[in-house]
Amino acid sequence: MNKRLISLSLATFILLNSVTCKAADMSADIAEQLINEGILLSKEYKNQDAIARFDEVIIELKSSSEPNTQAEVASALVNKSLVLNNMGRQKDAIAIADDAINHFGSSSEPALQEHIAKAYFSKGASTFMETSNLGRHASDSDYIKILIPAINSFDIVTVRFGESKIPAIQVSVAKALNYKGAAFSQLHNPKKAIENYDEVIKKFSLSTDPFLLEQLVTAMLYKGFAFEELGQKPEALTCMDQVINKFDKSTNQEIRRQVQTAHNFKEYITENN
Repeated sequence: MNKRLISLSLATFILLNSVTCKAADMSADIAEQLINEGILLSKEYKNQDAIARFDEVIIELKSSSEPNTQAEVASALVNKSLVLNNMGRQKDAIAIADDAINHFGSSSEPALQEHIAKAYFSKGASTFMETSNLGRHASDSDYIKILIPAINSFDIVTVRFGESKIPAIQVSVAKALNYKGAAFSQLHNPKKAIENYDEVIKKFSLSTDPFLLEQLVTAMLYKGFAFEELGQKPEALTCMDQVINKFDKSTNQEIRRQVQTAHNFKEYITENN
């Protein structure tokens, strides 16, 4: 080969290699941007557009072995699973959560831990939501078949990540405990439900993180519902008062909604005592 062709080939190789390296360097940033766009779109109920953003990240970067890039892929998978669950596509949501778990679940890489916790939570939440497809004549065994696997997923979150000090992981732990409590309520075991709500209260009652506070108020409120289910109305009223006293001045819309529910439920209990 003549020297000119060799030089051109070498220059082309260097140029292409340089472009590839730059693209790889940008991949995590671009992926994060696409994921953030997808999350915003899902909040606007533009679910298909959101999924398209997540899929772009998954397709382009799934074979990467770089920890930061893997974290973005895991995030895309988990967020896709959560959106599918919100769309009522529980089986698809579970499959995507399983994909994230199968690819990353055994990793000890710090950047992946938040997403692994979310993947197990999403699998549990999506499984839990399959109860909404049961008809009026569903038996207790029908609920057990769904809710026990859901509880198992939540247990993985709480056992593996229960001592984490990372707020994003703590949110998944709190959500898993609250959903586990709700699952036990559906299984007619309000005492076990209360145990899980108490665990949230014990772990996070001093938190100032807004996302954890949303889970804390949920635990306090649903603990009251569980006491009412047990016929312990004074304890239920105490729970409602605790919600109102702790959160009545909150400006968080979700917390305000829960406080109003506490007021309404307190009125209901008082009128029907």
